[in-house]
Amino acid sequence: MKKQQGVPRGLAWPEKEPISNMESFKREIAFAKLIQWADDVFGRTVRNWPAANGSQRNEKIFRMLHSVRRGVKYCGSGNRVKYLMHLGKPLMRGPDHELFDTRKLFEHYSKKGNYLVGEVIWVLGSDAHFYSHVAKRGRIHHSSFFGGGAILAGGDWTVKDGILSEITGVSGHYKPDKSRLIEALMVLVSKSVIAENDKVVKVWELYPKNPDGILVSYMSLLWNNDSLWNNC
Repeated sequence: MKKQQGVPRGLAWPEKEPISNMESFKREIAFAKLIQWADDVFGRTVRNWPAANGSQRNEKIFRMLHSVRRGVKYCGSGNRVKYLMHLGKPLMRGPDHELFDTRKLFEHYSKKGNYLVGEVIWVLGSDAHFYSHVAKRGRIHHSSFFGGGAILAGGDWTVKDGILSEITGVSGHYKPDKSRLIEALMVLVSKSVIAENDKVVKVWELYPKNPDGILVSYMSLLWNNDSLWNNC
């Protein structure tokens, strides 16, 4: 996929035009250039949208591009609380302590169609709390939760009905080392989110022997870490 270079010359964003007024919005842009740029930037995701309903597909592209224009979201203490994880079994999130399920979270935001969504990411913040939300290209990254500031650890995870089944320590922004993931796992074990020997930590053997990775336990990672961490 090509690297995003910004909106090409000739595409003007109407500063005061409501997004709901699609016809007016369309008149403000070079239609052909926008579609080509969207295909270049978003690649397969855009091209896989059904072509049978062209107007619906194009409106989805408009909304996505309008959303990306807003830039990466940086949270302050006030709006970070809705992503706050309440540790235990089951895992819950937010001020209302809603049961946490990454699959449902992913499906919910995928249906909205405003962003390209990815894995459900987590961070262990400098305040020693976990925060989590679905990654949105150009909008929600690991850096979002603390306004681009320092965190203790970060990665992505899979949680079903409040039960953690898979976790990684991968963050393209912060590039945390092994010790950061171990620190986060220690917290999860201490809060009974996982047990020491639960095989939920995803690591990768030498590609292409096992490109999908393998699941190991916290204790395995802790005591046999060098060989497991080489491609984590």
